[in-house]
Amino acid sequence: NVRSMNGDTPQCQHGELECLYNRYINCAQEMDSNAWFGYVSCLAQDLSALRRDDGESRAETCAKENGMSHASLKTCATGDKGRSLEKLARSDTEALVPKHTFVPWIVVNGAAIGNTFNDLDRYICAAIGGDLPEACFNIRDSIMHQG
Repeated sequence: NVRSMNGDTPQCQHGELECLYNRYINCAQEMDSNAWFGYVSCLAQDLSALRRDDGESRAETCAKENGMSHASLKTCATGDKGRSLEKLARSDTEALVPKHTFVPWIVVNGAAIGNTFNDLDRYICAAIGGDLPEACFNIRDSIMHQG
């Protein structure tokens, strides 16, 4: 959650540790297109780690739980590659249409879903069309079954 920039250096809402976590996430996405989501979910399970000095140990635990190399992630996140991915993420965020105004900012098929992000599963299922995965039929009070 980058709230401002100081030259080329992002200023994160929760400080430098949050910026480091963002770089870990960017590196995980770049390194493993299958495991990164589990890694991010693991990091999010203990957001209080962002306010403690043990963010590094949380990143290591999550890497191990998701079959990723913490050493590789750390090298990426603390090096030039992590900074490069951070700049790319910033550019992608600044290019969003419609422009983001808060976090989380989610766009599905070009439409921002605003503060209804708790219904993301419904938006995704509605956007899929055609043969829906079984998960779409397990959404309580699904928009798929209304009307």
